[in-house]
Amino acid sequence: MKWLMEYGDWIEVAFSLVSLLTMFVVIWLNYEANKLAEKGVEEGKLIWELENRPYVYFQIDMDLGANTISFCLYNRGKGIAKNIRLELKENLTCIPGREEIPVQKIAMLQEGLAFLAPEGKFLELVGDTPTFFRINKDIPELHGTIFYEDAAGKKYQTPVRVNLKALGKRREVVPAGIDQVVQVLEDIERTLRMRQMRRR
Repeated sequence: MKWLMEYGDWIEVAFSLVSLLTMFVVIWLNYEANKLAEKGVEEGKLIWELENRPYVYFQIDMDLGANTISFCLYNRGKGIAKNIRLELKENLTCIPGREEIPVQKIAMLQEGLAFLAPEGKFLELVGDTPTFFRINKDIPELHGTIFYEDAAGKKYQTPVRVNLKALGKRREVVPAGIDQVVQVLEDIERTLRMRQMRRR
């Protein structure tokens, strides 16, 4: 015990230094944990924003039964899209009525859209399918940009690229008639039977 009395002050200083060092390590670990927590909160907020924002896309819809072609804007996001404006670089020709007009004169490009609800879509007829591809045969690809905002006014843009050449080759002329209706009904009946068999 004598040595304890001789070195007691040094032992006390050593324990104080170890306690001080431990306290600094705990403070540093707490600081790092707080930084990670803040980063996690920021990432969570970003994920929530990305999940709940609008996503507006452009697509060309072809109704093979009616043999018509339409330009379509889809909002595939969970948020409302507003002030939607579509700009196309190529000078397509459309025939929504009886006369040919430049693509820039259709309402979707000229006026834009005030808003588009989540999972909503806006279609605009641009002509009959064979005539559209015939008069625009020299334009292999369609390029452009969709500009839009979310409900809070944050601006977004989506690029547009459609391969018209490939789309024109894929189209088919579907004869309208009772045979087509019968085929569709048979397909539906077959699908329903398969679903019932899976449930058993």
